[in-house]
Amino acid sequence: MEIFVEDIPEEGMDVEATEKDVWLGAVLRNSLGETDCRAKLSLHMTRVEGNVGVDGDVELISHPACDRCLAPFEESESLHIHEVLAPLYESKRQQRLEENLEIELVAEDMEFSFYEGDSIDLGEVVREQITLARPMKHLCKEGCKGLCQRCGKNLNEGPCGCPPQEHKSSFGALKSFQVKGKKAKAKKQASNEKGACRGSSKK
Repeated sequence: MEIFVEDIPEEGMDVEATEKDVWLGAVLRNSLGETDCRAKLSLHMTRVEGNVGVDGDVELISHPACDRCLAPFEESESLHIHEVLAPLYESKRQQRLEENLEIELVAEDMEFSFYEGDSIDLGEVVREQITLARPMKHLCKEGCKGLCQRCGKNLNEGPCGCPPQEHKSSFGALKSFQVKGKKAKAKKQASNEKGACRGSSKK
């Protein structure tokens, strides 16, 4: 959704949308990879000179697959968006780059995002915020039991028919392990003791 900066009045402007709006529906498909998610967006945009502020909330209902049992489930999220966008040309970093000076990112650039030209792609701003806010792992519930590693049944639906798996200790083989050197030494010592006993009995 393209917003022309000059069209933002001094008192600011409100932007509201749902998944039924074409531009927001496209954002949701690109960021979530779903076609059946629901969303409600409410933003307030302000303009101070060339800087544009975007502040508001997005309510999301999506259906990701659980990372343990792979079953799809309904997940609700509430995202807060707070973004300040500055004209790219007015950035000190951009000015210095145009002067062919190799510099590091200046501190004031770290506090802003940037837009080029005379308009802002609001859809891209929302898409970026949704993507950054997504959790690394999706779980249908905290105590999800996952899948049986042998038959693949979803254990949240009940136990499978697989027999209990024996838990063999990795140290079990050490029980029968003997050091050859110590065993031979003990055998030789026993033989010597036995020979000494026979010698004393002859005397």
